[in-house]
Amino acid sequence: MDWFRTRKLSDGVWLVAEPALVNLWLITGTERAVLLDTGCGISPLRPVISALTDLPVTVVNTHYHSDHIGGNCEFDEIVTHEVGAELISKPLAEEWRTGFASYVRDLLACAEAYRAIDRKHFHLLESFNDIGPLPAGFDLDSWDIVTGPPTSTVVDGDRIDLGDRSLIVMHTPGHTPDSICLFDERDSLLFTGDTVLTGANLAQFNEAHIDTYAASTRRLADMAGDVSLVVPHHYGRTTIDPGFLVEVANGMEEVAAGEATLVPAIDLFDNQVLAAMYDRFSILVADPDLAPLLEFTE
Repeated sequence: MDWFRTRKLSDGVWLVAEPALVNLWLITGTERAVLLDTGCGISPLRPVISALTDLPVTVVNTHYHSDHIGGNCEFDEIVTHEVGAELISKPLAEEWRTGFASYVRDLLACAEAYRAIDRKHFHLLESFNDIGPLPAGFDLDSWDIVTGPPTSTVVDGDRIDLGDRSLIVMHTPGHTPDSICLFDERDSLLFTGDTVLTGANLAQFNEAHIDTYAASTRRLADMAGDVSLVVPHHYGRTTIDPGFLVEVANGMEEVAAGEATLVPAIDLFDNQVLAAMYDRFSILVADPDLAPLLEFTE
């Protein structure tokens, strides 16, 4: 269980982190719990969740990418947006699998130097955002995702009842066609999946659509006044103020309109891309002069 790091965010909400890789969120009510995403499939997840709650757990995937569905096979109830029902069942593309493995190796290689710099200067690292060694016996070279079709699907506007709290499903395509966010009505928490991130927002892959992405982020920005906290699924800033939604939407609209300054950059798979740089985030898009980027499934 050392691979995952847990931290209580608020009453009935826990961060379950694979540090530097993905942030999962467990939300409990009086009758049942929802686990938002299941991570990379590197270490068993179910024992971690069982230690936090004895309620029945439904997994809700914010989208079908493998770093969000890796532990699905450990749970009985899996919910996706209806657009993702077929995508989530497809085999993982070899290019994506090997690219992700290379990315994890790079993270681990950089971690000790980063810790030393942080201890000397910045003091930002905590256990929940400090990546540890891979679990004993885990072979990154043979890493793969075993999953299947969801047990049920949702659409925009559906409500997931947990007893004393409900989660409202918001279809927010752009990063992927099936991306969703969930809004916790009781505590005004907005769980954004990969639609809004506190680092690089990823619009560079073949399936991304920048105009759709801009519309989705503007929809979220328009509800900023009703949000107490934004809760993304990647990077070390695991929560951020609702004003951030407006910043990201403004940036996405600039990129979509061709008004943003784009500079050469490298994404997590060492692809050459273009980036629009903002104060608290960036937006990555494909370089139109280069070959299309990888696919996620076969």
